[in-house]
Amino acid sequence: HMAEANSASTYTNAQMARFKGLLKRVRQAAINIPSISTDNSAALLTTNLTHFDSVELLSQPDADTRGFVRTGGAVYGQRPAFSQLKAISTLIASVRHVAVLKKGESVGYDRAYIAENDVRIATLAIGFADGYPRDLGKKVGKVSIRGEVFPVVGNVCMDMLMVELGSADDKERV
Repeated sequence: HMAEANSASTYTNAQMARFKGLLKRVRQAAINIPSISTDNSAALLTTNLTHFDSVELLSQPDADTRGFVRTGGAVYGQRPAFSQLKAISTLIASVRHVAVLKKGESVGYDRAYIAENDVRIATLAIGFADGYPRDLGKKVGKVSIRGEVFPVVGNVCMDMLMVELGSADDKERV
């Protein structure tokens, strides 16, 4: 799909023009293309730029080339920017332990998170074996606890992950 699928940018327009030019050259070389896809969920829900008529695009009146849209993210509700989408599933986990991590101490494999200040850390009973993506550690992923959002810190483990709850002085959270 396009590099900037979320917007009808100059870059996206240039990518699409290059793609269309390539398709026409391929067709002129008498190469049949059974299917074409340039749209993901973001493109479908925002720009609608890359939709095309394969007959027009490939200059073949008998075109049996099919265009399709890959809507996996939208089907699963993974596009929070689009309020009309609702998530189809939720991962739920228990907070198993809350501890104070002193400045300079670490949590997780490879010591991937080192506390810059004294902070409270919650350990949740969920990990990558339960379906929480491993690459959402290191403050990339977030979790909601009682309606408040917290960053996942350190590396996501097989059966647990750690969340930074904020300052060690804040005893009201969780």
